[in-house]
Amino acid sequence: MSIRPEYRTLGNFLGVEERPATGQNPITAIRLSDEMRESVDAWAGRQDDTPNRSEAIRRRVELGLKVKVKCKLGPRPAGRPWTPAEDAQLLALLDSKMDRPSIARKLKRTVSAIARRRSILNKRGLKVKK
Repeated sequence: MSIRPEYRTLGNFLGVEERPATGQNPITAIRLSDEMRESVDAWAGRQDDTPNRSEAIRRRVELGLKVKVKCKLGPRPAGRPWTPAEDAQLLALLDSKMDRPSIARKLKRTVSAIARRRSILNKRGLKVKK
């Protein structure tokens, strides 16, 4: 018996005939911690139709994909104007000898934005200590 080329595997060469996959969607395996598994099972138990774990995970993933959440992922976008209050805070932080990365995190700016603003404030005649 001849096997089509797309179905040839190592098992075919060893004399073991394999059949092609018949499922509509490929199987995806995930690893869950005990706490996560218990959480999924508890959620499934609270549903009216009590889905099995696989169905519960599918439903939770679908629900999660539908939710629109705004995440704060770091400093605000570049180009945000500086307010007088932020200038005053920047001057105070620079005077306190705090390192620039810490100042940048506190003001939600980049380190280069802090350096540029310090340069601008120096040109305006505001004394910024090094």
